[in-house]
Amino acid sequence: MMNDLITLPHDNNRQFDARLLAGFMMFNGMAHIIQGQQQVIISEHSKPNSLDFFIRHHFAGLKDTAQAVNDVMEQLVRTGYFVEHEALLCPDSGRLCKGLILLRK
Repeated sequence: MMNDLITLPHDNNRQFDARLLAGFMMFNGMAHIIQGQQQVIISEHSKPNSLDFFIRHHFAGLKDTAQAVNDVMEQLVRTGYFVEHEALLCPDSGRLCKGLILLRK
């Protein structure tokens, strides 16, 4: 069985369950989510539909610290729920960005 707990290395190793992200995406009809990590406080985050904002808003204790770092992306891929892609359309900026595609299981 794969480990569904994702550790946030920049938040005292706080954890969240990857199934919550997958469920959120399914519920909201999202096929993908961009990484969107930013070195800004959450109130200045320009990508509210990104993984970084999602983690900060729902799970992080350190909400003003970037959380969707590459290690977190790799952990999410290892769960088997997601695959990483380098060119996904960002709903906030309209640009192509790195992110995760949700695998329908």
